[in-house]
Amino acid sequence: KSLVYDPEAVLYRFPFNIPNPETRIDIPWGSFRPEADQIPGSSKNYMSAGNWVDIHNRDIGITFVSVDVPMVQFGEVRTDPTVAGWVEHLEPSATLFSYVMNNYWETNYRAGQEGFHEFKFSLRPHFAFDEAKTDRFATEIAQPLVALPVEAEAPGIALPVLIESASTVVTLLAHARDGDGFFLRLFNSSDKNDTVVLKSRTDRGLVIHASDVRERKLERLSDKQALGPYEIVTLRVSW
Repeated sequence: KSLVYDPEAVLYRFPFNIPNPETRIDIPWGSFRPEADQIPGSSKNYMSAGNWVDIHNRDIGITFVSVDVPMVQFGEVRTDPTVAGWVEHLEPSATLFSYVMNNYWETNYRAGQEGFHEFKFSLRPHFAFDEAKTDRFATEIAQPLVALPVEAEAPGIALPVLIESASTVVTLLAHARDGDGFFLRLFNSSDKNDTVVLKSRTDRGLVIHASDVRERKLERLSDKQALGPYEIVTLRVSW
């Protein structure tokens, strides 16, 4: 990228062929639909995604994952409201722009972005939209497994508990700081109810308590938990 001081922006255009599109954008602990889930006065010139954007209709769609560049636009380029105007209504569109950089934001922004830059985008075509599968795919891209060399005789590694669910994912698994079991956080990444079943990997039965950010043991729970849409549950698990 050359050093340019004249006002400019860099965007990558992804024109998908999806009739009657609906869009969902990833945010922390959920997602939103432009227009439908935005409060009055929200920006529609551009938006920020967590890890993914999904454009789909009832039958087909595509998941767009961008870990490096969070800002996106839809339909056409509207980078600067002082030039393009403030967008009051956003028509559905299957054309996505990844808003990579600009040099015309005057506050707390560098005047140029010269040098070598690398941006990675991942695309996953799918049939009917499934938010849990979309979130899992994006998480695999954003948090890839890290391979480390070990001795040939090193024992295998297994999770301390088996988790069965349709849409719930594990967002945190750590040894409890007091040494008694471990700290587990579950997130239902879907807009539908889900049931999670926890099973011990040993002959010892699980002892499950509700918990909080302080890792305290609260009320005793069963090994089957019902999670509502986008619900977060924190557990203390021991044997």
